[in-house]
Amino acid sequence: MAAANDCDCRDIKEFLDSTWQCFDNADKALTDERSSIPLNYLESRLEDHFQAVNAIAIAIQDNSSAELKHFVEDLLMLSRELLQEIHAAKSPRDS
Repeated sequence: MAAANDCDCRDIKEFLDSTWQCFDNADKALTDERSSIPLNYLESRLEDHFQAVNAIAIAIQDNSSAELKHFVEDLLMLSRELLQEIHAAKSPRDS
């Protein structure tokens, strides 16, 4: 059982690390138009992360601590805000 919990913890850590990296890359791309990472790619990755976090939010809504719920809500809010910034930034760059 401990091995399964270790695997679950590693999966969660990898997901959160990937989410953080996506946020960081999106922030860099939004502040530097010469960024080598295309906004379309970041948008797609961020939407994937948003969907996963949204599924987590639904799964924990009844049986989790307030602190965990707040953390997941913050991830959703940050994802949503970055997606909006990417959409706004893509419009002038696509013209």
